[in-house]
Amino acid sequence: MYLKNLPTLDEIVFFLKDNIKIIITTTVLFFSLFLLGIGYTIYTDSKIDENTNILEEQEVKLSELNQDIPFEAQLEPEEIKLIMKNLQKDGGMAFSFYMENDLGEPFLANSLMNELLTSEDVLKKVEEEAGTSIDPSPELAVQVTLNPNTQVMTLKVGTGDTKKNRLIADVYFNMISNEDSSFFDNKTVYVVTEPEVIKSYEMESDSIPNSDLDINVEERFSYKKIILYTAIALVISIFGGIFIALIRNLLKKEVTDIYGFAFKDNDTILNISNNKYQNENEKYDQMIHAILHPERDSKLILSEQKLDNYIVEKLIDKSNMKTNKHQASILFNSSVSSVNPTLSFDEVIIICKKDYTTKKWYETQRELLKIYKSEIKVILI
Repeated sequence: MYLKNLPTLDEIVFFLKDNIKIIITTTVLFFSLFLLGIGYTIYTDSKIDENTNILEEQEVKLSELNQDIPFEAQLEPEEIKLIMKNLQKDGGMAFSFYMENDLGEPFLANSLMNELLTSEDVLKKVEEEAGTSIDPSPELAVQVTLNPNTQVMTLKVGTGDTKKNRLIADVYFNMISNEDSSFFDNKTVYVVTEPEVIKSYEMESDSIPNSDLDINVEERFSYKKIILYTAIALVISIFGGIFIALIRNLLKKEVTDIYGFAFKDNDTILNISNNKYQNENEKYDQMIHAILHPERDSKLILSEQKLDNYIVEKLIDKSNMKTNKHQASILFNSSVSSVNPTLSFDEVIIICKKDYTTKKWYETQRELLKIYKSEIKVILI
């Protein structure tokens, strides 16, 4: 079967009109799902911000923590994240480094680094050299994060005291850059940055791994962004509806405008299904004219559905009209297999009714007509 040529503007308009219901239904469905999705996201994020505000209002007092019990057992994850962020706000210090093992492979265990740097022996040494204690809790004040893209680790120090942060960060920097621990015996450290004050945007983006508490809902979903996303979603939904309608037409058992009727280059395909008519007989008159022209001695008309009596009578009357040359003959049938095999025809006309004639029937007729040398004309009504 030959592929149908690119559709004309009129054919596109008629396709949209024929499938307007499914396009609208699909568009509304897709668009509603988008609105529900963005609504749910805004709702859940507002809840997160609400919980964050509650935590900030409560001002979790670190002095109330029992130092003999792990802070994870006394605080919720959201509280821990908020405390760590607040501790880093007041002059928090950070430096970055890259580490490899003796095989030249990147060392990526930042959790292990956290445990090492907050172990009892290391803490004792750091506090002695810095001349200050690491409080309120080393696990809260010292944090090592890993950038999975660059494989660079960042050590951040936040005690709530700018001076203490710098002293502690300097000691940790010297220890790591000088590889001053048996832990570094089979490792190589490359310094990326020296201790510096943590910038506000760094605290917002990655001071707390996997945290979404610091992103404000208004920043994430401004009115302009909502309008933009809504417009994009509407356009995508409309095209989604058109795509579904197209797929539905391609998979449909009955023929439609977009069905590829042509099996040969010289096939004549007439689509009069979308023409505007004052009444049904006017459409039939156009079809009768298309059937009778050009004049041929014999014509075979194939139609899966029974033709209207008006069509049959008109065709018989006109074919019986005497001409100077001869008297034309027309044979009606529903299938080539039912035609007398001894007959031959100058032209075969296949009448297809849109959304009624089945593709299976049409393709069967075209297969059977391969043994005929007749001209073939297809009329879609």
